[in-house]
Amino acid sequence: SEPAVQTSSAERSKASRKNPRMQMFAYLSQPIVEVQVIGLVFLSCFLQAINTLDDLPSGVHRSIDAIDDICVFIFAVEFFLRWWSAG
Repeated sequence: SEPAVQTSSAERSKASRKNPRMQMFAYLSQPIVEVQVIGLVFLSCFLQAINTLDDLPSGVHRSIDAIDDICVFIFAVEFFLRWWSAG
C-alpha cells in the first residue's frame, strides 16, 4: 500500500490559480457575493410588487421594467457561471 499523499494549502491554492473554474467557484462562494445576489433578489421582488401599483406614472413603470431586465440578466449570468464552475 502506498502512503497517503497530503497536499498543503499552498499547493491547493497554486492549483486553483491555474484552473479558471475553481477561481470562479471560489469567487462566487464568497459571502459578500452571496449577500449581493440575495440583495438583488429582494430588490427584484420589491420592484415587482411596486410595479403592480396602477397609480404610478408610466415612466416609473418603464424604469422598473428596465431595472428588472438588468436583474434578470445578472441572474442568468450568475446561474451560468455557477453551473460552469461546478462542472
